[in-house]
Amino acid sequence: MSLILKAIILGIIQGLTEFLPVSSSGHLAVVEYVLKQNNAEIFPEDMLLFFNVAMHFASLLAILLFFRKRIVDMFKAGNRRVLWLIIVGSIPAGAVGALFEKSGVMDAAVEMPAVIGVCFLITAALLKLTDYSREGAFELRAAGWRRALLVGAGQALGVLPGVSRSGSTISTGLVAGLKREDAVVFSFFLAIPAILGATCLESLKVLMLVKDSPEKMPDWGAVLAACAAAFVVSMVAIKILLALVRLKRFSLFAWYCVLAAAASFAVAIIYR
Repeated sequence: MSLILKAIILGIIQGLTEFLPVSSSGHLAVVEYVLKQNNAEIFPEDMLLFFNVAMHFASLLAILLFFRKRIVDMFKAGNRRVLWLIIVGSIPAGAVGALFEKSGVMDAAVEMPAVIGVCFLITAALLKLTDYSREGAFELRAAGWRRALLVGAGQALGVLPGVSRSGSTISTGLVAGLKREDAVVFSFFLAIPAILGATCLESLKVLMLVKDSPEKMPDWGAVLAACAAAFVVSMVAIKILLALVRLKRFSLFAWYCVLAAAASFAVAIIYR
Protein backbone atom coordinates (compact mmCIF):
# COMPACT_ATOMS: atom_id res chain seq x y z
CA MET A 1 0.00 0.00 0.00
CA SER A 2 1.44 3.37 -1.00
CA LEU A 3 2.14 6.10 1.54
CA ILE A 4 -0.40 8.41 -0.15
CA LEU A 5 -3.16 5.79 0.14
CA LYS A 6 -2.31 5.14 3.79
CA ALA A 7 -2.48 8.89 4.44
CA ILE A 8 -5.87 9.22 2.74
CA ILE A 9 -7.28 6.31 4.80
CA LEU A 10 -5.93 7.93 7.96
CA GLY A 11 -7.57 11.24 6.96
CA ILE A 12 -10.92 9.55 6.33
CA ILE A 13 -10.84 7.85 9.74
CA GLN A 14 -9.93 11.14 11.42
CA GLY A 15 -12.67 13.08 9.63
CA LEU A 16 -15.37 10.57 10.55
CA THR A 17 -14.45 9.86 14.15
CA GLU A 18 -13.47 13.42 15.12
CA PHE A 19 -17.03 14.71 14.85
CA LEU A 20 -19.31 11.68 14.96
CA PRO A 21 -19.81 10.70 18.62
CA VAL A 22 -17.59 7.60 18.58
CA SER A 23 -14.23 8.96 19.86
CA SER A 24 -11.42 9.30 17.35
CA SER A 25 -8.78 9.05 20.10
CA GLY A 26 -10.25 5.78 21.37
CA HIS A 27 -10.29 4.18 17.93
CA LEU A 28 -6.76 5.29 17.08
CA ALA A 29 -5.41 4.19 20.46
CA VAL A 30 -6.82 0.65 20.20
CA VAL A 31 -5.76 0.22 16.56
CA GLU A 32 -2.26 1.52 17.26
CA TYR A 33 -2.01 -0.74 20.32
CA VAL A 34 -2.85 -3.83 18.26
CA LEU A 35 -0.41 -2.84 15.51
CA LYS A 36 2.39 -2.29 18.04
CA GLN A 37 1.75 -5.67 19.62
CA ASN A 38 2.21 -7.23 16.18
CA ASN A 39 5.15 -5.00 15.18
CA ALA A 40 3.10 -3.77 12.23
CA GLU A 41 2.81 0.01 12.69
CA ILE A 42 1.39 1.70 9.60
CA PHE A 43 3.48 4.81 10.27
CA PRO A 44 6.51 5.44 12.49
CA GLU A 45 5.48 7.25 15.67
CA ASP A 46 7.36 10.41 14.66
CA MET A 47 5.56 10.56 11.32
CA LEU A 48 2.17 10.15 12.98
CA LEU A 49 2.84 13.39 14.83
CA PHE A 50 3.01 15.31 11.54
CA PHE A 51 -0.21 13.71 10.33
CA ASN A 52 -2.00 14.52 13.60
CA VAL A 53 -1.10 18.19 13.27
CA ALA A 54 -2.25 18.34 9.64
CA MET A 55 -5.50 16.46 10.22
CA HIS A 56 -6.45 18.45 13.33
CA PHE A 57 -5.89 21.65 11.39
CA ALA A 58 -8.06 20.30 8.56
CA SER A 59 -10.84 19.48 11.05
CA LEU A 60 -10.59 23.00 12.46
CA LEU A 61 -10.88 24.52 8.97
CA ALA A 62 -13.99 22.39 8.35
CA ILE A 63 -15.68 23.81 11.46
CA LEU A 64 -14.73 27.38 10.57
CA LEU A 65 -16.06 27.01 7.03
CA PHE A 66 -19.26 25.17 7.93
CA PHE A 67 -20.26 27.59 10.71
CA ARG A 68 -18.69 30.71 9.21
CA LYS A 69 -21.91 32.75 9.28
CA ARG A 70 -22.66 31.98 12.92
CA ILE A 71 -19.03 32.60 13.86
CA VAL A 72 -19.11 36.04 12.20
CA ASP A 73 -22.42 36.77 13.97
CA MET A 74 -20.78 36.14 17.35
CA PHE A 75 -18.69 39.27 16.94
CA LYS A 76 -21.67 41.49 16.19
CA ALA A 77 -23.31 43.62 18.85
CA GLY A 78 -25.92 41.68 20.79
CA ASN A 79 -24.36 38.27 20.11
CA ARG A 80 -21.03 38.60 21.91
CA ARG A 81 -22.45 36.81 24.95
CA VAL A 82 -21.78 33.56 23.06
CA LEU A 83 -18.05 34.34 23.11
CA TRP A 84 -18.11 34.45 26.91
CA LEU A 85 -20.04 31.18 27.03
CA ILE A 86 -17.35 29.57 24.86
CA ILE A 87 -14.64 30.85 27.20
CA VAL A 88 -16.48 29.54 30.27
CA GLY A 89 -17.23 26.22 28.59
CA SER A 90 -13.58 25.76 27.60
CA ILE A 91 -12.20 26.09 31.14
CA PRO A 92 -12.92 22.52 32.40
CA ALA A 93 -11.36 20.75 29.41
CA GLY A 94 -8.34 23.06 29.48
CA ALA A 95 -7.74 22.39 33.17
CA VAL A 96 -8.26 18.61 32.92
CA GLY A 97 -6.20 18.34 29.73
CA ALA A 98 -3.26 20.20 31.29
CA LEU A 99 -3.46 18.07 34.45
CA PHE A 100 -3.55 14.80 32.53
CA GLU A 101 -0.74 15.85 30.21
CA LYS A 102 1.49 16.79 33.13
CA SER A 103 0.71 13.67 35.15
CA GLY A 104 1.17 11.25 32.24
CA VAL A 105 -2.36 9.86 32.60
CA MET A 106 -3.03 10.12 28.84
CA ASP A 107 0.16 8.25 27.89
CA ALA A 108 -0.81 5.46 30.28
CA ALA A 109 -4.47 5.32 29.18
CA VAL A 110 -3.74 4.83 25.47
CA GLU A 111 -1.74 1.71 26.37
CA MET A 112 -4.67 0.16 28.28
CA PRO A 113 -7.44 -1.15 25.96
CA ALA A 114 -9.61 -2.18 28.93
CA VAL A 115 -9.66 1.41 30.20
CA ILE A 116 -10.54 2.63 26.72
CA GLY A 117 -13.36 0.06 26.66
CA VAL A 118 -14.80 1.51 29.87
CA CYS A 119 -14.58 4.98 28.31
CA PHE A 120 -16.50 3.76 25.25
CA LEU A 121 -19.24 2.56 27.62
CA ILE A 122 -19.31 6.00 29.26
CA THR A 123 -19.88 7.51 25.80
CA ALA A 124 -22.67 5.01 25.13
CA ALA A 125 -24.36 5.91 28.44
CA LEU A 126 -24.14 9.64 27.70
CA LEU A 127 -25.62 9.17 24.22
CA LYS A 128 -28.44 6.97 25.52
CA LEU A 129 -29.22 9.57 28.19
CA THR A 130 -30.39 11.95 25.46
CA ASP A 131 -33.39 9.68 24.81
CA TYR A 132 -34.74 10.69 28.21
CA SER A 133 -34.03 14.42 28.01
CA ARG A 134 -36.92 16.80 27.47
CA GLU A 135 -37.12 18.97 24.38
CA GLY A 136 -34.77 21.89 24.98
CA ALA A 137 -36.15 25.41 25.19
CA PHE A 138 -32.99 27.51 25.47
CA GLU A 139 -31.21 29.14 22.56
CA LEU A 140 -27.44 29.30 22.88
CA ARG A 141 -27.27 33.06 23.41
CA ALA A 142 -29.85 32.78 26.21
CA ALA A 143 -27.96 30.04 28.06
CA GLY A 144 -26.32 31.07 31.31
CA TRP A 145 -22.79 30.38 32.52
CA ARG A 146 -23.96 27.37 34.56
CA ARG A 147 -25.18 25.60 31.42
CA ALA A 148 -21.98 26.54 29.61
CA LEU A 149 -19.94 25.13 32.48
CA LEU A 150 -21.99 21.91 32.48
CA VAL A 151 -21.36 21.40 28.76
CA GLY A 152 -17.71 22.26 29.39
CA ALA A 153 -17.58 19.50 32.00
CA GLY A 154 -18.86 17.14 29.32
CA GLN A 155 -16.03 18.26 27.05
CA ALA A 156 -13.56 17.64 29.87
CA LEU A 157 -14.68 13.99 29.91
CA GLY A 158 -13.86 13.88 26.21
CA VAL A 159 -10.18 14.31 27.05
CA LEU A 160 -10.13 10.58 27.89
CA PRO A 161 -9.52 8.20 24.95
CA GLY A 162 -12.81 6.44 24.27
CA VAL A 163 -15.03 9.26 25.52
CA SER A 164 -16.30 11.17 22.51
CA ARG A 165 -15.84 14.94 22.81
CA SER A 166 -18.76 15.68 20.48
CA GLY A 167 -20.90 13.00 22.10
CA SER A 168 -20.32 14.21 25.65
CA THR A 169 -20.78 17.91 24.85
CA ILE A 170 -23.93 17.47 22.75
CA SER A 171 -25.42 15.06 25.31
CA THR A 172 -24.81 17.41 28.23
CA GLY A 173 -26.10 20.32 26.14
CA LEU A 174 -29.36 18.51 25.46
CA VAL A 175 -29.72 17.46 29.09
CA ALA A 176 -29.03 21.07 30.13
CA GLY A 177 -32.03 22.20 28.10
CA LEU A 178 -30.45 23.65 24.97
CA LYS A 179 -32.37 23.39 21.72
CA ARG A 180 -31.14 20.50 19.62
CA GLU A 181 -29.39 22.48 16.92
CA ASP A 182 -27.95 24.92 19.47
CA ALA A 183 -26.48 22.00 21.46
CA VAL A 184 -24.67 20.84 18.31
CA VAL A 185 -23.52 24.34 17.40
CA PHE A 186 -22.18 24.97 20.91
CA SER A 187 -20.35 21.64 20.79
CA PHE A 188 -18.57 22.70 17.61
CA PHE A 189 -17.88 26.19 18.94
CA LEU A 190 -16.19 24.59 21.95
CA ALA A 191 -14.21 22.38 19.57
CA ILE A 192 -12.52 25.44 18.03
CA PRO A 193 -10.33 26.37 21.04
CA ALA A 194 -9.94 22.68 21.97
CA ILE A 195 -8.66 21.63 18.54
CA LEU A 196 -6.63 24.83 18.17
CA GLY A 197 -4.95 24.18 21.52
CA ALA A 198 -4.18 20.57 20.62
CA THR A 199 -2.84 21.62 17.23
CA CYS A 200 -0.55 24.23 18.79
CA LEU A 201 0.85 21.71 21.29
CA GLU A 202 1.45 19.13 18.55
CA SER A 203 3.01 21.79 16.34
CA LEU A 204 5.50 22.64 19.08
CA LYS A 205 6.44 18.96 19.31
CA VAL A 206 6.88 18.86 15.54
CA LEU A 207 9.14 21.94 15.59
CA MET A 208 11.28 20.43 18.33
CA LEU A 209 11.49 17.13 16.43
CA VAL A 210 12.54 18.82 13.18
CA LYS A 211 15.05 21.00 15.01
CA ASP A 212 16.74 17.97 16.61
CA SER A 213 16.34 15.59 13.64
CA PRO A 214 15.85 17.36 10.27
CA GLU A 215 16.01 14.02 8.46
CA LYS A 216 12.64 13.05 10.00
CA MET A 217 10.71 15.47 7.81
CA PRO A 218 7.73 13.61 6.33
CA ASP A 219 6.52 13.22 2.77
CA TRP A 220 4.58 16.49 2.43
CA GLY A 221 2.49 15.10 -0.42
CA ALA A 222 1.18 12.40 1.93
CA VAL A 223 0.55 14.95 4.68
CA LEU A 224 -1.45 17.14 2.29
CA ALA A 225 -3.43 14.09 1.10
CA ALA A 226 -4.34 13.22 4.71
CA CYS A 227 -5.27 16.84 5.36
CA ALA A 228 -7.51 17.05 2.27
CA ALA A 229 -9.26 13.76 3.09
CA ALA A 230 -9.83 14.80 6.70
CA PHE A 231 -11.27 18.16 5.61
CA VAL A 232 -13.75 16.73 3.09
CA VAL A 233 -14.91 13.90 5.36
CA SER A 234 -15.18 16.30 8.33
CA MET A 235 -17.61 18.49 6.36
CA VAL A 236 -19.75 15.44 5.58
CA ALA A 237 -19.59 14.20 9.19
CA ILE A 238 -20.80 17.57 10.51
CA LYS A 239 -23.82 17.46 8.17
CA ILE A 240 -24.63 13.88 9.22
CA LEU A 241 -24.39 14.76 12.90
CA LEU A 242 -26.70 17.78 12.56
CA ALA A 243 -29.26 15.69 10.68
CA LEU A 244 -29.23 12.88 13.26
CA VAL A 245 -29.68 15.27 16.18
CA ARG A 246 -32.59 17.02 14.44
CA LEU A 247 -34.21 13.63 13.75
CA LYS A 248 -33.65 12.54 17.37
CA ARG A 249 -31.46 9.63 16.22
CA PHE A 250 -28.35 10.78 18.07
CA SER A 251 -28.42 7.88 20.53
CA LEU A 252 -28.07 5.31 17.73
CA PHE A 253 -24.30 5.73 18.09
CA ALA A 254 -24.58 4.35 21.63
CA TRP A 255 -24.88 0.82 20.24
CA TYR A 256 -21.81 1.31 18.11
CA CYS A 257 -19.89 2.47 21.18
CA VAL A 258 -20.97 -0.69 23.03
CA LEU A 259 -19.51 -2.76 20.18
CA ALA A 260 -16.33 -0.67 20.28
CA ALA A 261 -16.10 -1.31 24.03
CA ALA A 262 -16.50 -5.08 23.47
CA ALA A 263 -13.76 -4.99 20.85
CA SER A 264 -11.47 -3.07 23.25
CA PHE A 265 -12.07 -5.60 26.03
CA ALA A 266 -11.35 -8.44 23.56
CA VAL A 267 -8.05 -6.79 22.62
CA ALA A 268 -7.16 -6.42 26.31
CA ILE A 269 -7.81 -10.13 26.89
CA ILE A 270 -5.95 -11.31 23.77
CA TYR A 271 -2.82 -9.25 24.46
CA ARG A 272 -2.72 -9.43 28.25
